Amino acid sequence: MEYMKFDDVYVVRLDRSEEIVESLTKICDREKITLATIEGIGAADHAVIGLYNVGEQVYHKTELNGPMEITALTGNVSTMDGKTYLHIHINLCDEKMNVKGGHLNECRISATAEITIRTVNGKVERFYDKDGVGLNLYQFPGNEGYKKLLKNLIDVIKEDHAKLGFRKEKIRLYYPLSSLNHFFGTSDDADQMQERLNHLPVVITEKLGEVAATHKAERFCFHIPEEGSEYVHNNMKENEFIKSLIELLQKHGCKMDDILNLFHKYSDNIITENMDNGEFDILIRFEDKPDDPYYYCFKDEGCHIIYHRFLKEDYEDFGF
Repeated sequence: MEYMKFDDVYVVRLDRSEEIVESLTKICDREKITLATIEGIGAADHAVIGLYNVGEQVYHKTELNGPMEITALTGNVSTMDGKTYLHIHINLCDEKMNVKGGHLNECRISATAEITIRTVNGKVERFYDKDGVGLNLYQFPGNEGYKKLLKNLIDVIKEDHAKLGFRKEKIRLYYPLSSLNHFFGTSDDADQMQERLNHLPVVITEKLGEVAATHKAERFCFHIPEEGSEYVHNNMKENEFIKSLIELLQKHGCKMDDILNLFHKYSDNIITENMDNGEFDILIRFEDKPDDPYYYCFKDEGCHIIYHRFLKEDYEDFGF
């Protein structure tokens, strides 16, 4: 492997038996490249490519062997957890001129490869979109508060679907000002928060549509259009635990022990606290499930058990 830099572009030659992903990762680490685009051509005799099934959230891999021309190599460089992250796609042509392509896992050079890495002055991290498509996606700074809001809106819509079933209709969701300030890490008054919510970013609108936010005093209402409810139903994984919990609570004769057993079915590490404050009887939460950070509070009303779930910050605000 050899390479030279011209302005913001690295021109790379890979030699026989060298592997593309490993070689380009070494260059990026050595040159401290954190954001770039990749293009190239060449020849190979072994490759592993993949196709991502969004529904299964699994890459299906295919191994290719024999003489092949790399007719197209394109991708990008970013970072994840501070480490170099390459995302590359490839097209390969065999001796019969059949072309196959997909996500590149590995590719061994048979003769040479000619690749350019065009750097961008910046850095973009990735995050694992566990509750969405299950891929490592670009994460842009400045949207963290809106992402927290989006996750909570989706969680509440899922809960609504579990209770009432999916209906393609508008939904209204209500939040106190304090909860919204927790999402954004701010101390906004109601008017300042309204200004923040007047123009929601694409991270929310591309999924939930043109969400509108209004408020009376310190109580905010999010108006979710029909397409938002439909998007959650069609594209987001069903919350199996919430569905099971609601089904259990709807059964005649449900007891607190039944609820505890359900929590233990999903994790061996749960935390329980007796509350006895007039509002609720017991708090139950998962200790080891970052995708479910909620504090579940239950009240036995004799004929049935009710529950409400809070985020940690909201729970602390109530002073239970």
